[in-house]
Amino acid sequence: MDFLKNRRKIANSRLDELTNELEKACDLADGKACVYLIGSYGREEASNHSVLDLFIVGGWDEKRACSEKS
Repeated sequence: MDFLKNRRKIANSRLDELTNELEKACDLADGKACVYLIGSYGREEASNHSVLDLFIVGGWDEKRACSEKS
């Protein structure tokens, strides 16, 4: 059980750091995209050697898509 608690502590600490860094990106995205954390960080099981797996979904602007086709 201590192993998992340690992993969660590492994951949450790193996520706090990343959240602070990504706030600027959030402002730039302005509600046009969502970022999902997957993998070991998403499960809160990350170690010092874990990679960061992100899944980014952008919004769809139908008016813009139509104008780009023209």
